[in-house]
Amino acid sequence: MFMTRTFKQQIIRYLWLTLFSFVFMTFTTGAWAADAAPSHDLTALAKASQNPVANLISVPFENNATFNNGTEDVYVNILNIKPVIPMGITENWNLINRAIIPAIYQEDDPNDMPG
Repeated sequence: MFMTRTFKQQIIRYLWLTLFSFVFMTFTTGAWAADAAPSHDLTALAKASQNPVANLISVPFENNATFNNGTEDVYVNILNIKPVIPMGITENWNLINRAIIPAIYQEDDPNDMPG
């Protein structure tokens, strides 16, 4: 609401870059991961989910909420989205893509508002 035009442009540029990166990783992985045969064995799935280099796509979320930040005790919430997307390069090599995408919310400092 009280953002400058350049700050808005930076946010929009950051969001477009994040969206482009996520879409690029998703579509390229879909084409490369299609070679893998689906496994319906729950034991194999449980074992693969514990392996950090397994051929599984996972999207964990991490939320950090902090209170009493700065001189005015503002609230900050940071949601980190961490997709892990493996891509098979060869039969013996996998490329693991991992991006950390933060979504940050911070209350406005009451002293910074005009008026």
